[in-house]
Amino acid sequence: ARTVLDRLDAAARDAEAAKAAAARLAAAQEAARLRRLAASGATGALGIPLEFERLYRAAAPSCPGMDWTLLAAVGQVESGHGRNNGPSSAGAIGPMQFMPATFASYAVDGDHDGEVDAWDPADAVWTAARYLCASGAEGGSDDGVREALFAYNHAQWYVDLVLGARQAIADRVSATA
Repeated sequence: ARTVLDRLDAAARDAEAAKAAAARLAAAQEAARLRRLAASGATGALGIPLEFERLYRAAAPSCPGMDWTLLAAVGQVESGHGRNNGPSSAGAIGPMQFMPATFASYAVDGDHDGEVDAWDPADAVWTAARYLCASGAEGGSDDGVREALFAYNHAQWYVDLVLGARQAIADRVSATA
């Protein structure tokens, strides 16, 4: 009887391991699909890869008052919407260019696969929304957004660059409406 129980326990462990491996594989395949989509140039009328635009629009409402164009502007400046994921010379990684410790502190499982990964576009975009919100973007005030962007990258030129990109995206949104 003990041998039968041991075999059943081993089979159950194998089944759980297979299930976990399948989930990791599915997440890796989805992340690879998003990277291919970003690199393929499959863009909408705004010039943003469609899957990234969907992620920006979905994640922004998690922070009251945050407009999705802020996330899109950060994504554009940081990696060209996933086209250049780094790592940067400073060690920032993924489509939203997080320092690993910052990502770990604010990580969100944006695709609900049970894992957080700075290289995964959904996780990176949702984490950026959380980080910007916690850093002052909640409410959407100009001062709060500037404060949040400065927290994201401690340089005034960066704040100005992202705000310029945000305005350009907003102008394209208005032109296509």
